[in-house]
Amino acid sequence: MILGQVVMDRIRKQPGRAYAFLPQELRPRGNFQAVMADAWEARSLSYWRRVFARLRAANGDLMATYRGIKAEGDAETAAEHKVKATYELNAILMPVFSEVIQKVQQDETQRRLREGMLALFFYRMRNGRFPASLSALSSPSLIDPFNDQPLHYRRIANGFILYSVGPDLIDNGGMATPARNGGQPPDIVVSYP
Repeated sequence: MILGQVVMDRIRKQPGRAYAFLPQELRPRGNFQAVMADAWEARSLSYWRRVFARLRAANGDLMATYRGIKAEGDAETAAEHKVKATYELNAILMPVFSEVIQKVQQDETQRRLREGMLALFFYRMRNGRFPASLSALSSPSLIDPFNDQPLHYRRIANGFILYSVGPDLIDNGGMATPARNGGQPPDIVVSYP
């Protein structure tokens, strides 16, 4: 929202810069640029009102926040809007906001996995072995932020695998290797050893 306001202020203060790439004869004349800045700002404010309503409705649920913001971003960048005036700025800015929420979700998942890993090591220190299941731990935050289910846990020979289903919402069995080079891993995983 602040970024949009800064962009609008720059357009209003420096008329002509937004169209500097166009030949002189194709540049808008008169107060067209100020009118467009007002229209872009109105479109942006409309978007943000809807986003804030989605945030209130999500009530802190990261996945609901992601779905709501993604739906609003998708609506703003829909194919039928690509040819309409006033959607240009939103088409540039809006797709990244849901990605930011997903990154927050991934960071929260990593925090919960680290907490789970510590709880598993404390359990082993007290009992001489890792537990058969996560239910043996007393940590209530071992919930996967992506699906609100318990994190997945599996004992292996000398350790364990603890993982989240990740952004694709599919349990890939704790697979941490991306399908393609540079891609995102299917699951978010911590393991020992």
